[in-house]
Amino acid sequence: MPDDLQFDTAEYAAPPPCAVCGALLRGPHYRVGPQAVCPACRERILEHEAHTASPDALGQALGWGLAAAAASTLLWMQLRELAGDFRIAALGVAWAVAWAVRRGAGGGGRPHQVVAALYTAGAIAAYVATAPRLPTDSASAVFWLVIAGVSVGSAWTRTAAHPVAFGDLVEPGSR
Repeated sequence: MPDDLQFDTAEYAAPPPCAVCGALLRGPHYRVGPQAVCPACRERILEHEAHTASPDALGQALGWGLAAAAASTLLWMQLRELAGDFRIAALGVAWAVAWAVRRGAGGGGRPHQVVAALYTAGAIAAYVATAPRLPTDSASAVFWLVIAGVSVGSAWTRTAAHPVAFGDLVEPGSR
């Protein structure tokens, strides 16, 4: 048995760092899954989540999403002029709209999902409405429906909220 073992005093490892700011957690902190977060960072995260749900954030999401939907649809129409009917680009429109809605709002949530899905569906409808000739065969129509469904679903998924679930307050020395 080593001579340096002693059982009179507990010796703790260095305190864990905050997963957000990196500061050592010498005082009370919160658990988020396996990670620890300091109280100041927890408050910033909660404020950010509250802002994302505000009417101002929804207004920003509406503006950014509309701009992305219009720009990407116009680009898609130009691509059609150059390369022919390029339906798979609907996924790119969905990605651009979802990115813009999240960027404008600072996050996601149910209202943002609705905005992204409606803008994506509107962009697809505008593309189809301006087509020189619409497909008449049933296979082509089914393909359009699949592409439209996947695109709208992609915009919906990409703008979902990802709330942070904080655990209980952890006091120093408790594990």
